[in-house]
Amino acid sequence: MTEEACIEALREAPGDAERWAVYADLLEGRGDVRGQLASLALRGSARVERQLRDRHRKHLASPAFWALLDAGALEPTWAFGHLRAATLHFTPPDVAGGATTGERPSFDPGDVDAVLASPLACALDALTLRLPADAALATRALDVLRTRRPSLRWLEVTANLTADALRAEGLLDALPRLRVARLVGLSALPHVTSGALESLTAWLSDWDGAPPARLGTLAAPGLRALRLRVRADTQPALTRWLREGLRAPGLRHLGVEARATSQLLEAVADAPYAPSLERLSVVTVDEASARVLLSRRDAFPRLSRLEARFYRTARAIEEQVRAAYGATCVTSRAEPPRRE
Repeated sequence: MTEEACIEALREAPGDAERWAVYADLLEGRGDVRGQLASLALRGSARVERQLRDRHRKHLASPAFWALLDAGALEPTWAFGHLRAATLHFTPPDVAGGATTGERPSFDPGDVDAVLASPLACALDALTLRLPADAALATRALDVLRTRRPSLRWLEVTANLTADALRAEGLLDALPRLRVARLVGLSALPHVTSGALESLTAWLSDWDGAPPARLGTLAAPGLRALRLRVRADTQPALTRWLREGLRAPGLRHLGVEARATSQLLEAVADAPYAPSLERLSVVTVDEASARVLLSRRDAFPRLSRLEARFYRTARAIEEQVRAAYGATCVTSRAEPPRRE
């Protein structure tokens, strides 16, 4: 078996010890220290494995990789002598002098490439990027992902962007094996047409001063779970998007953390994915929206759990919703939303 075939097999099942044993044999046969690392890991010799990795740093990754690791900006999860998961987070440079406030290096989008380019990341399965509040720098980091197209199955991107939208177009579609994505603090949801994506959490900027969230079309036939949080003033766009922009016929879990109007809940009930929903989480804003849950109960024939938070809704209506949905219903009272 060629090395390319071995790596492809590992990417399909990164936790399969037998596949790693085959790869370790291949690497050891040509004197690659990574074969020894994998063999030591398979035998449970973690301390010796770590010592061997430290001795052969220059053969395993670039100086930038080890600088990130030593500074704490790279948090690795090792498995079979290689990177199974990685978290990258940075201290933004000081505005005045470019110095950092701590010991960690200032953000450099090239550091993302330093991690992905290492042979130790050949079967990297999960990546978390905690990006600075600079849309240009953060976008350059995502450009590395779009160019490298790593074989990730899990991705989290966190950025506290308030004014400029992070240009994330094509990001999720550029990762062919991606199953789970978490986008936190962005001001836009990119267009997605991924056939592999199964779960998406998108917490879009919702604090004072942030622009209204922009919502791209989400066409993901394999999507099973969607959790979305958006600003209140995105409500009309969100209502249209839930009816027309969300194309996920097999969706089973929908959570919308926004002040749900009656129009929004009607849009969910009218959507093609409504009959497949097994779990629905919403915040109602008035009695009209709560009454939609009563009048459109038949739109959700497979629903096994309703999580409803009530705001400005009479207790009597809340009781009616609980009675209509029976044991499937979990209700609570929402905190009054802050002033926009």
